Amino acid sequence: VYGDSVYGDSVYGDSVYGDSVYFDVTAFEGVENRLNRYGRLAPGVEVTQAQQLFGWEDQGRVPKRDPRDFCLWKGRKASEAALARAGSEPAARLDPDTEDYELCWTSPYGPGRPGWHVECSAMLDATVSRLNQEEEIPKYKTDVHAGGIDLKFPHHVNEVAQALG
Repeated sequence: VYGDSVYGDSVYGDSVYGDSVYFDVTAFEGVENRLNRYGRLAPGVEVTQAQQLFGWEDQGRVPKRDPRDFCLWKGRKASEAALARAGSEPAARLDPDTEDYELCWTSPYGPGRPGWHVECSAMLDATVSRLNQEEEIPKYKTDVHAGGIDLKFPHHVNEVAQALG
């Protein structure tokens, strides 16, 4: 499961809510007492800015400690329970409200799907890990990460936090 290499010890604090797993930004910043460790790609992203961006006034919707916490694994809704299948094959269901198919996989965290920011980390890890095995390079470091400016915050900031975690 790829999630083990991304989530492992990088899930800071008690960040599991229901069947979903969140990255605890406050705990991440506390490592080595380095404040603003999160947001180093987009300095100045304060809690109040994140509150405005993410509509923090609706706290009852997602149980986060900090508005900057982000989802690593989105747990399957209770209504999807009958659709889970064993293994890594996705189980698809047609959502009657949106008429879209929602995918979910089984995992050590329960059935669900990866959070949005995990996709790029997974692609990088799969690509570089494969190259490292072929070239017998013990570790890798990402020096350059490219992407659209419109994704600088929160997407790229969250990717950096995952990678540093």
